[in-house]
Amino acid sequence: MLAGLGALLLFCFLYVSQRAAAEEAKATPPTVSIPGAKVTTGLLVGGQPREAQLREIKKAGYRTVVSLRTAEEPGASGAREAVEGLKMRFVSIPVEGAAGLTEDNARALDKALGRKKALPAVVYCRSGQRASALVGLKAFVVDELGAEEAIALAKELGTTRLEAPLRERIQEICENDPKRKCN
Repeated sequence: MLAGLGALLLFCFLYVSQRAAAEEAKATPPTVSIPGAKVTTGLLVGGQPREAQLREIKKAGYRTVVSLRTAEEPGASGAREAVEGLKMRFVSIPVEGAAGLTEDNARALDKALGRKKALPAVVYCRSGQRASALVGLKAFVVDELGAEEAIALAKELGTTRLEAPLRERIQEICENDPKRKCN
């Protein structure tokens, strides 16, 4: 009987510890000075970090770095090697401007951020515009946030030039799926 009680207590302790660690990883991470840096739950969103900033990102406890830059963009090369050299996970989701604001890319971002021990994470592009817009689109497509709330999130994270294309994409999705929260 005591062995059973001990096992139950151990299970409860491990479960609570695991939940606390998961919640801590999702908490608002520290801001690291990258171009246009904005933080939200579990994420630092902005422009491409330089190598010194990647070291700060690692030191601040970030685990995953998601690049939305295409291979053809000037300055995009070498990012994978720099991130992986610091023992962080690197994910590439090439987003070509407004045309890259797709449901598939929103789901790919969700998959990258949903992996075990992925958070806290950095999501970046050249300036932070695609990163903030795609995080907003993910909030609408995957997290089922209402249309206006998702757009507000993207704007809080720095979307300006891509606000209109984001609104258009969300409107297209709403027209094709009347079950969505399209306030």
